[in-house]
Amino acid sequence: MVMNNFEAEDLIPMPPAMGPPLPRFLQIYWPWFSPPPPGTYRLTVFRVGNGIVTPGSGDYEAGAMVTLTAVPDTGAVFDHWSGDATGTNPGVGILMDRNKEVTAHFVGGPPVEREPIEITWE
Repeated sequence: MVMNNFEAEDLIPMPPAMGPPLPRFLQIYWPWFSPPPPGTYRLTVFRVGNGIVTPGSGDYEAGAMVTLTAVPDTGAVFDHWSGDATGTNPGVGILMDRNKEVTAHFVGGPPVEREPIEITWE
């Protein structure tokens, strides 16, 4: 069971020293999280390093085969998959038979631009 919203009504009585009664109405809402629709599973894709993964995170029908492709940025290389995918091939198939999490690992990439630092002392 996933709790996406929680609501309750009434008042929470409080002693006079603590102030007026507080509304008991609460709504806890995580707009970035909702359970996948029935008959689907959620694929969550992460990346470490410089690159992108297509098609990315999403909800897929149960039994669907999703092909992920890791595309490194200029100067970087794809290294490996971890989580619910393994291997060093930049293309990997994921069978959606449950919720899954996959991480693409990239190494290298464009050099980090650094500003010169001026240090003075007396």
